Amino acid sequence: MLVKPLPPRHVSKDLGNSFLISIPSRKQWAWVFFLVVWLSFWAMTEILMAPPLIRAVVATGLGGPNNLDWFPIVWTAVWTAIGIFSIYVFLWTVAGREIIEINGQAIRIRLAILGLGIAKEYEAQEIRWLQIFPAAEAGGFRMPSGAERSFTWSRGEGRLGFDYDSKKYVRFGIDIDEAEAHQILAEIQQRYPQHKSKS
Repeated sequence: MLVKPLPPRHVSKDLGNSFLISIPSRKQWAWVFFLVVWLSFWAMTEILMAPPLIRAVVATGLGGPNNLDWFPIVWTAVWTAIGIFSIYVFLWTVAGREIIEINGQAIRIRLAILGLGIAKEYEAQEIRWLQIFPAAEAGGFRMPSGAERSFTWSRGEGRLGFDYDSKKYVRFGIDIDEAEAHQILAEIQQRYPQHKSKS
């Protein structure tokens, strides 16, 4: 039986003065289902906590700060923050996309949800040794890589990366496997041979 190769997940576009690579988030539907159930529970609890929170705020106006019941306020704040992050993870999983734009002057990396996201730009003259990183060792619970990456741009599990300003590694390609990383690397270096790999 002939085994057909899977099509690449990324889409590459030559825009004339730049090269664009778009990588959709990996759709983990079991994780999506869990998040839907979790967010339903979160929203219901958030609604139920509204009356105690209102009473605590009203008590502040009547009896002053010394009479304030801090527990519902702190608990609601923490619970709300957890819910907001869970919403972000849900949106990333179903509609996230990593966008890498390369030109002769810079490499721009952006994690976008529904087209919205903050880009980091790295000057081409400070970039050294575009390369492929091995996969992280398996084991233990891991959130979807986009969610992990949202905590900090300097630490990601991307399969591609480069040495920037001789001080840190910048990694991208968070939802691709090693074979596709090789393909993307070849596409970039064909268009921009200055981005060499380590020999």
